[in-house]
Amino acid sequence: MIWGRVGVVAVGLALISGSSGAAERVGVAWHPSKPKLGDVAWLHVRDVPEGASVEGSMDGRPLRFFPYAGGQAALIGVDLETKPGAHLWKVGVVEPGREPRNAQGSLTIARRSFPQERLTLPQTMVDLDPETEKRAVDETRQLTTLYRTVTPDRLWRGRFAKPVGTPAAGTGFGARRIINGQPRSPHGGIDFAAPRGTPVVAANSGKVALVAEFFFRVGW
Repeated sequence: MIWGRVGVVAVGLALISGSSGAAERVGVAWHPSKPKLGDVAWLHVRDVPEGASVEGSMDGRPLRFFPYAGGQAALIGVDLETKPGAHLWKVGVVEPGREPRNAQGSLTIARRSFPQERLTLPQTMVDLDPETEKRAVDETRQLTTLYRTVTPDRLWRGRFAKPVGTPAAGTGFGARRIINGQPRSPHGGIDFAAPRGTPVVAANSGKVALVAEFFFRVGW
């Protein structure tokens, strides 16, 4: 979806004294330097020697790093419901025979405007019957567990492709409906229009984790 911006800005360098007494730096850069709601940002820890490990967190949630460009990098999806403002991050580089090197700082998440649609409907079309409501809750719980699953290895490589070969850009990402004055969850996907029978391809390498028919999420 949204996968990078032009510009590299180094942020938050922390100094830790090594065994020699000289201060050692951890080079850290965020791309983009000021991500917005809905962006995918990535954190690059530079000059990580082979055999070293990198650990980090964002707002207390662990980050998963992978080798990249002579260092290691981690992806951070900025949720549409994230509160704009400063968010704290920490990084540590651990090497055999050396004192750990650390860096920490804050990343500013900027606001972004998304389209809204206000609808007024009969309440009978909005409220779910008990059986359907239970199904929706169970499906949400199943998806929440799935979203929190992280594979030990990075499965994707390189750029992501459109799922259909149409020239038009996708639409709908971040859009929110407000029904009878009650805001609904924002649309977390991108919609592509294509004629029936158009081949649909995977955006990148990966593993199929779920095939199911859900009440609210058509197309799963």
